[in-house]
Amino acid sequence: MVLADMHLRPGEPWEYCPREALRRVSKVLKDECNLVMNAGFESEFFLLKKLERSWKWSVELALGHSACTYAANKLIFAREAVRAVANKHGLLATFVPK
Repeated sequence: MVLADMHLRPGEPWEYCPREALRRVSKVLKDECNLVMNAGFESEFFLLKKLERSWKWSVELALGHSACTYAANKLIFAREAVRAVANKHGLLATFVPK
């Protein structure tokens, strides 16, 4: 897995890139209000046995708070790790609310 910024050309970020938008908002908050935006995520997911419709386990994963850009990366990596480990054990991890 690779996390990437969207660019129109090298060195020119696409204005609608979510990662760039988050950096821009963070910079405005810091420059104009002297605030640092932190975020913390708590993901709830369900583990299902493949080919069955009912869930077997409900799990909550709390990720500590940090700078918002770093927190967003941690959330993506955590979700991908959960999916990979579940798959290795013949399970399906779903982050869709029940």
